[in-house]
Amino acid sequence: SFRCHSLFEDNPIIDPFFAKKKAGESGGRHYHFGTDRAKRPETLVLTRGMMTIDLLFEDGSSQSVSLMADDREMSAILIPPRVWHETNFLADCDLLEARSTVYDVEAEDTYRVSRHDFLADLAGRSRELVLSI
Repeated sequence: SFRCHSLFEDNPIIDPFFAKKKAGESGGRHYHFGTDRAKRPETLVLTRGMMTIDLLFEDGSSQSVSLMADDREMSAILIPPRVWHETNFLADCDLLEARSTVYDVEAEDTYRVSRHDFLADLAGRSRELVLSI
């Protein structure tokens, strides 16, 4: 498998995912509950272009983060579990999702919900987890 040194601490990148995005595209609109280790946290590295990431937190607060990258400098963000996020590509972009473990496609850990429905969906899943323990 492909291995390189992570930008964050000493975690090797085991299962990278590369994507090319066009200006005007958007994506995400989901959150991860945290059951899949590959998404704890979700690590995005912008290697070329300009993008924003809109974040909505469990407490209802929100933040918009801008990332820019060129031939000399990359930008990265670590998105913790239970944070809803949407990506907006302002220019053509090259993006790396750096995973320190193999992504488990069978794990139910990605929940696509609208920004409006995020807090209710998260609360429901949290109750389900408590009831199943």
